[in-house]
Amino acid sequence: MRFIYLKHMNKNLNQFKKIKVNRKSEFFGVLGFSNQKNTNEDCKGIWDNILVGISKKIDKPTMALVKSLKPVAIEGESLVLECPTEQSRNWIHQTLGNILRDEAYKKGFSIKLVIKEQDNPNIDVSYSTYKDSVDRQAAVDKASFSISTPSYPNAETKLNLSDVKNKSAFKEGISSKYTFDNFIVGKQNEVAYRASLEVATDENSIYNPLFIYGKVGSGKTHLLQAIGNKAYSLGRSVIYTSMNDFTEEMVYYLKAGNIISFREKYKGVDILLIDDIQFLSGKERTQMELFNIFNYLFQYNKHIVFASDKHPRDIKDISERLVSRFEGGLLVETSIDDQIKLSIIKQKIQIYGLNIDERLISYIKDNTTNNAREIEGLVLQIKAKGVSILEAYKSATANNSATHYKSATAYKSATITNTPKELSIDKIKKTVANYFNVSMDIFNKSYKNKKYATAKHIAIFLSREFTGFSLAEIAKAFNIKSHSSVNHSIKKIEKQIKEDKTIQYSVSSLREIIRKLD
Repeated sequence: MRFIYLKHMNKNLNQFKKIKVNRKSEFFGVLGFSNQKNTNEDCKGIWDNILVGISKKIDKPTMALVKSLKPVAIEGESLVLECPTEQSRNWIHQTLGNILRDEAYKKGFSIKLVIKEQDNPNIDVSYSTYKDSVDRQAAVDKASFSISTPSYPNAETKLNLSDVKNKSAFKEGISSKYTFDNFIVGKQNEVAYRASLEVATDENSIYNPLFIYGKVGSGKTHLLQAIGNKAYSLGRSVIYTSMNDFTEEMVYYLKAGNIISFREKYKGVDILLIDDIQFLSGKERTQMELFNIFNYLFQYNKHIVFASDKHPRDIKDISERLVSRFEGGLLVETSIDDQIKLSIIKQKIQIYGLNIDERLISYIKDNTTNNAREIEGLVLQIKAKGVSILEAYKSATANNSATHYKSATAYKSATITNTPKELSIDKIKKTVANYFNVSMDIFNKSYKNKKYATAKHIAIFLSREFTGFSLAEIAKAFNIKSHSSVNHSIKKIEKQIKEDKTIQYSVSSLREIIRKLD
């Protein structure tokens, strides 16, 4: 037995009363309200007490939305809150449900969310109670949502949350560009494709988690996005994020003192898709948050899909417990063989409105690796340079023997000479070095110095834009071992051009200078 203090709500009595209760009564929330006539004052007093706890866990703008809820009745041990719209009810249910349940539980109540219009379904945000438990956190962890019928205020019939899934399904970070229909399937990626399709279409798929790994450009991101699109079309809520974006978002919420909202967001999905999981390496706090979110989703049979360029065991500085969970589902490797590559080339040529020409296909094939992104980048470059490139190629083939120009080398030559001026990578290096007032030597080494690194990234980016050289050739020119590092530099500058006005101005200025080169 122990004592707790409760505020006894009544029209004629508004003071603290000492009530003796045992642990079982406390867990059942028997606080003296069930058999009393409930007044608006009772409801408001209880809600005000709950709001005190909630205000410590969320930011002011979110708190303003919570305060818009109106306490209207007490049904047994449930406090009924009226929401202004169905949209606000669904948002609170998905985003703040656990917080409301947690704070209401402390006061001995569950929460029921209803909409002003009585012909809409109500959401009962309540705790499952455990008679023999003395561990409150265990009760919190086992708490579950349910949906009640619109016969407010005496609803008793219960429905499963999945019955109304289509009404509240949401997606984030999903691009309609990637689907299962436009994914090229071959021997090297068939298993990954089929597993991904099953996860997207079957809520009870045993592939949980699904861990897809393979080299850059092997279709991992496409599969994750395709899962998101398909699952959402079937009424499931999905979030796609990269590991770096996940970390940055977590840091933002931490600085704002609102990490609970971050957790609630990711715990509220049916499928969580995380790309580039290898960047989790060495990030201890991110690993802790991901571990807890993973456990929650897994416990409630929600699916988690990861993509990485490495096998889990090859990712350094990552906790063993996370590696164990990654390996607890289906691990599948994906790659692109020559047959898949050929199909991708033809697909990209069609997408960008170019004529399928065997010589064009041969050129793209010989000047790219088995990397879907690299293939698309080259096709886009050819598209951007327009008909003049194809005319240059036709002119070259018309004036020379067919044998000599069958190879991709001839097509490459025609492409390079058709740039505004015949440029070499050395000329671009020299231009960038002069612009940033740095030595040409910086282009052959790796530097942590931001100025040097930026100059090198921009030089690589402009070399790709103004010449017809492949990523592998550019990598060699900059003394870089992997062409994927070249691709990284290009993507980095593309992103910074959109976000950083200084980089945008520098690239724009350098483009003008390069166009005027003799």
